[in-house]
Amino acid sequence: MRTALALGVVLTSLLLVGCGGGNSPVGKWTGKMELPKGTANAEQAKALMGAMTMDLEIKEDKKFAMTVMGANMEGSYTQDGKNLTMTFEKANGQAIPAAQGGSQTQKVRLSDDGKTMTIASDGKTPGMTFTRNETK
Repeated sequence: MRTALALGVVLTSLLLVGCGGGNSPVGKWTGKMELPKGTANAEQAKALMGAMTMDLEIKEDKKFAMTVMGANMEGSYTQDGKNLTMTFEKANGQAIPAAQGGSQTQKVRLSDDGKTMTIASDGKTPGMTFTRNETK
């Protein structure tokens, strides 16, 4: 009985570590943009943004792929707890030219329950919220 209990605790611990215990961003996500407060023509902008689709796949190999209205972006990420730093390296299969700023980084925060990720608005550019796609 004790052996079975100890084995159960060990297996549960391994499962939590293997699944990231809610800290793993790996998976498929759907995103939406959020306007900064005080945006001019907010209603028109909301209507346009409502039509936008954003799909994000975060992979175990520390790479990601994002599609926004048909434009494909790729890059890599690092993770420190619930904080991710995503580095956008390619747009539509091409390296992002230095003239356009080269690789761009974005700070992302994973929620405590692991179901959403947020890129906060800086007051000038829209923020984004990604929701984890449930797999069954």
